[in-house]
Amino acid sequence: MNLDDWIRRNVSGIVLNGGQSRRMGRDKATLRIAGRTLLERTLDVLAALFDELLVVGRPVPETVSSSPVTRHASRVTHHVPDAIPGAGPLGGIYSGLLAMSRPFGFFVACDMPCLDATVIRRQLELLREGGADAVVPSWDGYWEPLHAAYSQECLPAARQQLEERDFRIRSFFPRVNVVLWNIRAEGLTPRPFTNVNTKGDLAALFGQDTQWRTD
Repeated sequence: MNLDDWIRRNVSGIVLNGGQSRRMGRDKATLRIAGRTLLERTLDVLAALFDELLVVGRPVPETVSSSPVTRHASRVTHHVPDAIPGAGPLGGIYSGLLAMSRPFGFFVACDMPCLDATVIRRQLELLREGGADAVVPSWDGYWEPLHAAYSQECLPAARQQLEERDFRIRSFFPRVNVVLWNIRAEGLTPRPFTNVNTKGDLAALFGQDTQWRTD
């Protein structure tokens, strides 16, 4: 089976749409860059890879749910409420693992404007080859747990940690079999994994490039 078919049959695409966006001063999911919201851009990238798309956390805004991107190639985006409200990203991952129908999920935050389908595809190739419970990108001592693939085998460990009221995602990794993917060794930069929390982050990422003008 080729990789693309394996991904469609075995991996769900899951967007984590949580957080309060306080530092941005507005809902990041509806922030428009070059005329499209961050959530629309994210779903568009994922729709090219996955047959099942889930948005965990806050509901998909009307302006996005009415967009053709959520019906890309007959794929429908389903909203999944947080199973444990207030549990942070780990709670979002747990909610997605519970809801997905595939054995694996690719989880991504809704605030990564430079997502790259080729990079995601390579990450999932490592997942298929390695037999790990999770594949998490890393560079320069930093890990990005919200551009990562997780197996349903992670569910018991996530449930136990949440029951202990420990919401720190770094505490989760020693409980499961994680492969840290060194992106530098593959010649990649952190750009596709970069999230934006402030207007300063946007300026640092896009500079004066008018193509990326925000509204």
